[in-house]
Amino acid sequence: IANRVDNVRDLGGWKVGWNKRTRYGLVYRGSDMNWGHTINADGINVMVNDLHIGCDIDLRSPSEYSPFLTESPLGQDVEWVNYPVTAYTVTNVGSGTSGTLYANAIKKIVSNLSNGVITYFHCKAGADRRRFDCGRSV
Repeated sequence: IANRVDNVRDLGGWKVGWNKRTRYGLVYRGSDMNWGHTINADGINVMVNDLHIGCDIDLRSPSEYSPFLTESPLGQDVEWVNYPVTAYTVTNVGSGTSGTLYANAIKKIVSNLSNGVITYFHCKAGADRRRFDCGRSV
């Protein structure tokens, strides 16, 4: 995506079940858009108008983003939800604080899928916390 939003991937196409694949264009994952990586107006246009992102699930803790962040960098029409899970931890979904936050993030992704809301979820770099959710939400 324009100007350094890294590691963005569509989760469509994953093989599930017998001869079935997940649908494209429903869930995306990648890096942050406003702290270590900065999205520009062209990138926002792609995310909002081309990909139709309706929900931004942020897995970063407050120390990893601006304390003044109150909405998605994609704008006020995109729902911003923050589940501040701890980076580089291995946990079971539903156990402990991070496990509960992961479970809630997965429930939100599934709810969005059920309601036709296209979702972008991310941590800081798009490699660790975000990977955990990919394997459990698809």
